[in-house]
Amino acid sequence: MKNAFYILIVVANILIFACKKPSNACFTYSPYDINPGTEVSFNASCSENASYFTWSFGDNSSDTTVTAKTISHTFLTPGQFKVTLHAKRKDGVSSKKGQPIITQTITVQ
Repeated sequence: MKNAFYILIVVANILIFACKKPSNACFTYSPYDINPGTEVSFNASCSENASYFTWSFGDNSSDTTVTAKTISHTFLTPGQFKVTLHAKRKDGVSSKKGQPIITQTITVQ
C-alpha cells in the first residue's frame, strides 16, 4: 500500500509540473539609435509565464538576473552586441517546449 501511495504522489507531481505553461522570452529596447554612453532601456513585458530574467549584454559585463521586467544598460564602446534574455518561470524552470531564450543584435554607433 505504501508503494502505491508513493507512485500516486510521484505521478501527481509529474502531471502538475507537466501542465505548467513554458516560459517564452521576448524583449524590446529603446532608443534604437545608440551611441557609446547612452543608457538603453530593455523591457521584457512581452515575455510569457516568466518571473525571472537573466540578461547578457554581450559586452563582457556580468550577466544580470532580475525579477523586474525592465532593466537599463549602458554600452561604453561602439560595435554590435548580442543581447540575450533567458526567461524563467516562478519555479525557476525554463521549459524546452517554449522559447525561454532570445537573442537580438544591438548596434552601438
